Amino acid sequence: MGTTPLKLDGTDGNLKQMTTSEENYLAYQAGLHLASLDSGQTYVIGNVSHSGTNRSIGSIVDTKFDDGVGTHGFANGTVPVTQTSYAFNQHADSITYSDSADFRIPTEFVDNSGSAEIHELTTSEQNTLGDRIASALFTNEYPGCYKLGSSTPGSDWSVHKSGIFEDTIETGVSGTSYNLYVKDSISSPPSAVRPVSVKRSSGATGTFQGIQEMSDAEVRYTFGALCQSRMASASSAIGNYLIRSSAQGAPSGGTWVAKGTATDSRRDTTDTDYTRTSVTEFTRTRSSAFQGNYSRVFSADYTRNSTENFTQVFTGNFVGDFTGNYATSYTRTSTRETDTDFTRSSSGDFIGNYATDFTRNSTRNSTRDSNRTSTRTRVLTYAGNFAGNFAGNFVGNFVGDYTRGRLYYSDGTFYGTAGNYVGNYARTSTRTSTRTSTRTRVTNYVGDFAGNFAGDFTGDFTGDFAGNYVGDFTRTRAVDFTGNFIGDFTGNYEGNYATDFTRNSTADRTEDFTGDFVGDFTGNYEGNYSRNFSADYSRDFIGNYGESFLGNYVGTTIAASTSTIETYTLYVKTAL
Repeated sequence: MGTTPLKLDGTDGNLKQMTTSEENYLAYQAGLHLASLDSGQTYVIGNVSHSGTNRSIGSIVDTKFDDGVGTHGFANGTVPVTQTSYAFNQHADSITYSDSADFRIPTEFVDNSGSAEIHELTTSEQNTLGDRIASALFTNEYPGCYKLGSSTPGSDWSVHKSGIFEDTIETGVSGTSYNLYVKDSISSPPSAVRPVSVKRSSGATGTFQGIQEMSDAEVRYTFGALCQSRMASASSAIGNYLIRSSAQGAPSGGTWVAKGTATDSRRDTTDTDYTRTSVTEFTRTRSSAFQGNYSRVFSADYTRNSTENFTQVFTGNFVGDFTGNYATSYTRTSTRETDTDFTRSSSGDFIGNYATDFTRNSTRNSTRDSNRTSTRTRVLTYAGNFAGNFAGNFVGNFVGDYTRGRLYYSDGTFYGTAGNYVGNYARTSTRTSTRTSTRTRVTNYVGDFAGNFAGDFTGDFTGDFAGNYVGDFTRTRAVDFTGNFIGDFTGNYEGNYATDFTRNSTADRTEDFTGDFVGDFTGNYEGNYSRNFSADYSRDFIGNYGESFLGNYVGTTIAASTSTIETYTLYVKTAL
């Protein structure tokens, strides 16, 4: 048994099997039939269900913002999204195509035990032929094919369903409208090759009257209805459509070909600065401690008492009572007139220039024990007339007349004479002296001391001291400090500090902050904030805000630009 239809061969009534390429004409005519179907017939796809069988082929979701461009201040920085789903169906009602007057059953050659016979195709053979015709129809994109798009695919296409999907980018603002297009014709249809069928007295029924070539109307309906029936039989049949998102990808099982796309898009969001004045009352109770790294410059008046050790670099004017040990170098210019009795005990060495009027009464008791061991080497130049006998080594230039006896030794015998040195003697003398001296002296100094004092000063100093004091100085002083303090302050500061305090701190500090904070705060603030905030706040604020907000707020804002959220593709099955 075969599935190849017979055709007329020539004008003498001869019959011949059709070729595969000649079957394209049957597919073309079947496509014309599909293109003429209305919305309630089998094969037709759309987004409206009807009373019959509706086979779901997918959906397109439209997302949008209900708020317009520039809207901001969303909870948690998330813009609410509204979704609308468009469901699509393909009508899959079974059909009784044999009731039509234009329906004919194709014929074929059958080898009946060596005898050639002409038979009508069985139902199974018709289904096989129908699948082959449908594959040619959708592979070659003949009339009856669908496409999804926002504009026509060409002049041989027409709108089958308009506005089947509206892409809205925000409420009340439409983006792109998508239509379903159907192909109506082709510019170069296949050559006409028509199969033959049994001629009966009543057309499709009645008594046998011979073999007759089918008309185009009969070819169009017979093979078009056959394709409809095959599509309705199963969702896996050729000619069925599916809509898939880019996340889903192309369908599997057989050959699927894309037939247009639609995109869902909506407004973008940005973190945008905006300025507004808000007088809304905001209340929040928070009992957590501040933890984080504070790395900004604090430039305000710090007016609180601190009982901690300050171990940073202090720059500014210190006003208040300082109690503690100050251990560093500081420089200040101090002008003060004082009239007070100064009493102190000093156990250091005073080095410097003491220049002032110093008057005192001094009574001195002096006791000295001296032991001296002296060794001296002296090199000097002798000037004068030397008379006598010179014994030693003379080094230098001798100028003058001198007489000497000369002794020399040779062969074990001394020769010469001895005498007196007469003349002018000049020499250079070098002396090295070492002295160990010990002295103990206790006295009161009375008078004006001018010079550099080196030693240990013990007593009460009265007067104006001018100079550089070098030594270990220890005292306890309770006084108000005024001036510019520069250096490293270590100790316990007690008092009210009222001035501009500026420092860069890289330390981690955990405590409750009270006061007016002016500057840029970066970190995680945990606690009760009850001041006026007048800076740029660039984080997500969660809680109750109970003050007037003045400044620039940075948050999620709906922008005017748009982006594609998802792309949906229409697929058709072209082969099993």
